[in-house]
Amino acid sequence: MMSVYGRSCESEENPSHTNHWFALAVRSNHEKAVSAALRSRGFEEFLPLCTVRRKWADRYKSLQLPLFPGYVFCHFPLFSRIAVLATPGVACVIGRGSTPEPVSETEILNIQRVVTSEFPIHPCEFIATGQRAVITSGALEGVEGIVQKVKGNLRLVMSIDLLRRSVAVEIETERVKSVGGAAEDVKSLDTGYSSHLSGRFSQNATCS
Repeated sequence: MMSVYGRSCESEENPSHTNHWFALAVRSNHEKAVSAALRSRGFEEFLPLCTVRRKWADRYKSLQLPLFPGYVFCHFPLFSRIAVLATPGVACVIGRGSTPEPVSETEILNIQRVVTSEFPIHPCEFIATGQRAVITSGALEGVEGIVQKVKGNLRLVMSIDLLRRSVAVEIETERVKSVGGAAEDVKSLDTGYSSHLSGRFSQNATCS
């Protein structure tokens, strides 16, 4: 069962001094402000953004919007969580049960690489299962995710399982192969997959 860890259930027993990536739930439309505030307090933060074109009256404008609305990622040891929670706009730290749970380092690294590569990336439905593939060449070599065909195009879907949120980037068939297989396996992939739409938090989650 998913839960969140907030101010009312803080504990300083057995603090960990190892840095981990955690997902912070933040006030709506305050992701950039929270990210800047964490950075000013000396914390390593990560706010992945995507470019979206929006129409304004007589023109279009490109906006940088969060890939995971309502969340900011922060790298810190558990004993620093009180300082993190004291940051304006931070509601709680996401976790399972009664304690915060780190986000997979691999999941964060994959999304960091795609964001910094300037490849177009966008949010998509959360994908629970599917054919796993890895990019074999180019700037994203080694990035792994679930491969999917949409309207004849191939895309690689990467997820933050703790949040049940996914993002996707379009890729060329020649630059990807199935995990443990060959490129030919991807060309003949089954387009069926299991997906779940995510809400504000994961299923049965509350913010205490």
